[in-house]
Amino acid sequence: MYVVCLNLKEVLVLKVRFKYEKNDLVKYVGHLDVMAMFDRVFRRSNIEIEFSHGFTKRSQIIFALPSSVGVISLCEYFEVEMPNISKQDLPSIVEKLNKNLPLGFKIVEAIESASIASIMSRVTSAEYEFEILASNEEIQKIQELFSEEKIYVQRVAKNEVTYDMNIRPYILDMNVQNLEDGKLKIYANIKSGSKENLKPDYVIQAIEKAKIQINDYQIIKTNVLLDN
Repeated sequence: MYVVCLNLKEVLVLKVRFKYEKNDLVKYVGHLDVMAMFDRVFRRSNIEIEFSHGFTKRSQIIFALPSSVGVISLCEYFEVEMPNISKQDLPSIVEKLNKNLPLGFKIVEAIESASIASIMSRVTSAEYEFEILASNEEIQKIQELFSEEKIYVQRVAKNEVTYDMNIRPYILDMNVQNLEDGKLKIYANIKSGSKENLKPDYVIQAIEKAKIQINDYQIIKTNVLLDN
């Protein structure tokens, strides 16, 4: 918590970190729509938050690592500065926001954030589960693919030149489990954030590049790791 002096009046401001989930119903909602939604939800809940200064004022909601379209998430973060509240107010604020959130979104936690740095800059990696349906033969090929030292995908450079990229250095940890006939689960901790970032879609793209046929898949973000 810190104090802002405005017209000789002390205003207590609390920096709050919110954790929320987005389930299968809203996995195709894009990040810009999510940003606009939370802006409306704070207004509708009559909860005051800080805005940017200048001619065009914008709500200062800073997201950590927005999920790609199509990804289910159990761990999404954003931080916002809130005037004239205390830590004791946070449970009731979560309750108010959840009452106004659309079906498919849920805030699961709100805590005080002591960090001065932006939450976006503090992301180091993210953990994902990939649930894949395929024939037993194709599942065997996937297991062999991810046991290799180099795993390639195709990327397009700024000059629109296509090149092969090895994604193995971006995967900090990976565990491949054959659960039952026709079902495979991959657990992966992937470098993410402003310094180094690998979208989880590239794991699926690596399978497709290897010409492995899959019937269906689902990506679930389970955790976001911060450096402090």
